[in-house]
Parts: sequence; C-alpha cells; structure tokens
Amino acid sequence: MNQLNNLPLSVRVSQLQLGHQATIIQIHGSSRDIQRMNMLGLRKGISLTVVHGPGRRGAVVKVGGARIALSQEIIDQIEVSTTADKETSSL
Repeated sequence: MNQLNNLPLSVRVSQLQLGHQATIIQIHGSSRDIQRMNMLGLRKGISLTVVHGPGRRGAVVKVGGARIALSQEIIDQIEVSTTADKETSSL
C-alpha cells in the first residue's frame, strides 16, 4: 500500500481496475495513434472510467457519455493520474 495516499499516481490504463476513474496526463505512441485517440475524445485532462476489463484483449472506458473499446496496445499507451485514496474498496 502506498504511504502517500493523497499524492497522484501515474499509471497506464492497463494497470487500472474495473470501476476506477482517472485523468489522462499523456498519450504515448505514434502520431497516428495519438491523432486517433484525440478524434475519439481521449486527450490530456479528460477523465475516464474503466467499465470493462482491462484484460488481454483491452478495455472499455467511459468518457463523458460514450463508451470506447480500446485494444491492449492502446491502453498500454495511455498514461493516467489517479489518487490512491480513491482506490479503496468499500467494506
């Protein structure tokens, strides 16, 4: 467990768990991949929520009112910021 619960953590979407919300801080990859993500509404500063996966085949994320299916390769390229205390499970 991270001792610095209030500091933002930088992870890839592929490292999030189902239901976790995060904010995009950077998209890595080719200019084509970055352009494609921008066209889908995935850009720096946008919040997303993992609604399916992530798994070997990728994940489905919710951005605004849209659900977007992304491959494993793409979710490995999206760096997000989350907060450790948001990731606590309810008892």
